[in-house]
Amino acid sequence: MSHARERIPDRLSSEAAFGLVELLIAMMVLVIGIMAIVAGFSSGAAALVRANRVGTAAAVADTRLELYRAIGYSEIALDSGLENAAAATTPYNAETGIFISDSAPNAADKLDDATCPDKEWCEPSRDTTGPDGRLYRVDTYIALDNPAGGRQVKQVTVVVRDVSDGLRVLNRQISTFDKLSR
Repeated sequence: MSHARERIPDRLSSEAAFGLVELLIAMMVLVIGIMAIVAGFSSGAAALVRANRVGTAAAVADTRLELYRAIGYSEIALDSGLENAAAATTPYNAETGIFISDSAPNAADKLDDATCPDKEWCEPSRDTTGPDGRLYRVDTYIALDNPAGGRQVKQVTVVVRDVSDGLRVLNRQISTFDKLSR
């Protein structure tokens, strides 16, 4: 019996298998570090994709606003038939904060009295392909405003949505035109 008691402390004080344990711990630390680096790269890639879509949406909105900058003040309007059809759809009719009175698109201050020969600038809603080859929905809202002590202006709001992502808003741009514009 005393012989067995002496063997137990000898086995416990031996370092024969500690190299394997140290190797396993070192491998786990490396795996955790590599996983953290991969997670950082993947989140960075996702952020770049989102930034690319937002940047492209801004370019699409700029292109749309350039149409209005190229025409005269009296021509800035939406086709009433097309606007009424678009106003019956979501998300066009769900947009708030666009009009001067901060109400829904069917407000009294909307401007949709045009019958346009060129439908491109008169369309309130259209799907367009961006420079990146993706499909975007471009919604346009035009409202009249009479600022205190000033001339009547037209406020053109362009909202660009991602068609592939549930029509999530990617970009919103607003430009104001007065009678002295072009």
